[in-house]
Amino acid sequence: MKRSEIRERTFIILFQRDFNYEFTQDIDYYLQREGLKDADAVYAKKTILGTVERLEEIDKLISKYLVNWSFDRLSKTDISVLRLAIYEMLYSQDVPDKVAINEAIELAKKYNGDVAGVFVNGLLDNIYKNEIKHK
Repeated sequence: MKRSEIRERTFIILFQRDFNYEFTQDIDYYLQREGLKDADAVYAKKTILGTVERLEEIDKLISKYLVNWSFDRLSKTDISVLRLAIYEMLYSQDVPDKVAINEAIELAKKYNGDVAGVFVNGLLDNIYKNEIKHK
């Protein structure tokens, strides 16, 4: 399976997590339901659990770069896309930052429309320029 497909299925599972907080106990069920197995499932599970483990830190970073907007007003779709991309940019050495950003833009557009893609692009670009690029 292509990495972009794994990322999309990982996003779907993260999105579902916002509606089922007990999901970490059933993560293997979600991985199987999304057709992820072997190395793909291992990568997705690591990414999902890593993102969930760092939610507070990631959400603070998202909030820091929201302009005239509050975190509570964001769609669950955009939040899940942003969380995944920020996790990959900060903690996944095998995903180039620009790839994480571009994939997030495409996921946002696919699941929440073109305006969401523009929003995600702007927010992630600011985070990249101010928090990640110089590390």
